[in-house]
Amino acid sequence: MAGVKTRHKSGGKLTELVGAGKEFIKSEVPTLRAVIQRGLLLKEKLFIENETAKTEIPVHMIAKKLAPLVMNQWLKANLKFCPPVTISEKSLIQKIEKWWKKAENVAWGRVKQEEKRKVMDMLDKLFDITTCTHSIKLCNVPESLCNDQAKCKFGAHIKCDCPKDRKIPALELSWLAIQRAKTGESSRMMMKGVDKKETDKQMKAAKRKLEEESAQLKRNKKMEDEKNEQLIEQEKLDVLEDDTRNQDESYVLPNLTDLAVKEQLVNALLKEKLGDKAYLVKQY
Repeated sequence: MAGVKTRHKSGGKLTELVGAGKEFIKSEVPTLRAVIQRGLLLKEKLFIENETAKTEIPVHMIAKKLAPLVMNQWLKANLKFCPPVTISEKSLIQKIEKWWKKAENVAWGRVKQEEKRKVMDMLDKLFDITTCTHSIKLCNVPESLCNDQAKCKFGAHIKCDCPKDRKIPALELSWLAIQRAKTGESSRMMMKGVDKKETDKQMKAAKRKLEEESAQLKRNKKMEDEKNEQLIEQEKLDVLEDDTRNQDESYVLPNLTDLAVKEQLVNALLKEKLGDKAYLVKQY
């Protein structure tokens, strides 16, 4: 019947705060509100699949399924928006859990007004997953110190001392500045889709890096194998040397006071030196 709320359709306190579950806008990276709404949609799906009460679905389970979806939205903007330019998937799961619980506490009235205000302000701001937190200035902002806005290649500037592999792609500086400044899921600079030329360039660079790393691994393995072979050979020599030393130390000269032993030794020596002529020797 229309208007009747079923067990899994009825909204909870969190839904009342952020709105009903829904998909991400394909051309935008999500705000905190959008992340939670997408999580609510996942929660509905998990509820149906597991045939369990919504309260029995832990936030961690939702966050684990939600994190790859969030990361995928960022990858649509630029393939370089992946770790370490962005936080790791593990860190993203933890971040989703943290803010989800903060929002739930606000929804249930468990926090003070100051904390509530912070969460409410964050709801419609970008759910930023980049590791670089330095401020980006658009060229039209005096603080950017842009020399020539008309000829500027990137449209924005950043003073960043992050490691090279964590830096924001220069081509995306202006886009990310606008995303960080937006209020609400939509912005005035949506993702344009895949830039084939730039994507091909990034794919070639990634392939080249992978090949270099693979070659280095092979070189390292070869050096390690050679080192191991040398160690094995040295161990063999050490064992042989020890055996020889032990044999020398354990050898005991026979008692040469016994005439028979003397004769045996002399005969053996003559045989070795004279061969078949040894019998010609008459005296010892």
